[in-house]
Amino acid sequence: MKLNDYLTVYGYEAKATDKLYDAGFLTYVLVARTDTAIFVHSQCCAEMRKGISYSVDIKLNNSGFVDECQCDCAAGVGPSAHCKHVRAVLFAMHDVSLNKNLKLKLTCTQKLQNFRRAKPFLGSPRKAHNLGTMPGKDSSNTTGLHFDPRPPEMVANLGYNSFVRNTTINFMASQPNPVSMPLSQLYSPANSFAIVCDHDFFISH
Repeated sequence: MKLNDYLTVYGYEAKATDKLYDAGFLTYVLVARTDTAIFVHSQCCAEMRKGISYSVDIKLNNSGFVDECQCDCAAGVGPSAHCKHVRAVLFAMHDVSLNKNLKLKLTCTQKLQNFRRAKPFLGSPRKAHNLGTMPGKDSSNTTGLHFDPRPPEMVANLGYNSFVRNTTINFMASQPNPVSMPLSQLYSPANSFAIVCDHDFFISH
């Protein structure tokens, strides 16, 4: 008997869809064909138990009639099993024959990962004038906006800028090979034309 006739005999209504098949409970479907019959082997996951699946075997003749079928579940004893797992496999074969479509269970690599997605921020941004400048300080205090790691006795030291400039230039000049350092970009290059007049010694009479 054909699909709808086979299910109707055992009390199933002939519908266009199946709950297990549409939900993707089938893991795989294997089909082998001989001169006289078509053999279908499939695996269907249990509906109420996670991690358990049942093997389904169906034999069809070349005209599409169901000859024998069996399932590993308690209600799928052959050769005329009519459990919901057999029904899902039959609907899968029906869908392949008519629509060239087959719904199988998605693998772990087919599902879009969502465990590292950033959660949306639903709060309101904090106003800038309410931000504290230093931990434990009053938000109205703006002295801590520019943090200077130097000790107080080294802040605003006279001649410190010239000391750093001279140290940088002397270090670069003392190297046997020309070198460059990021700090040297702060200072403009020397005037090569002024070098001639830098030391002008003459005797006046």
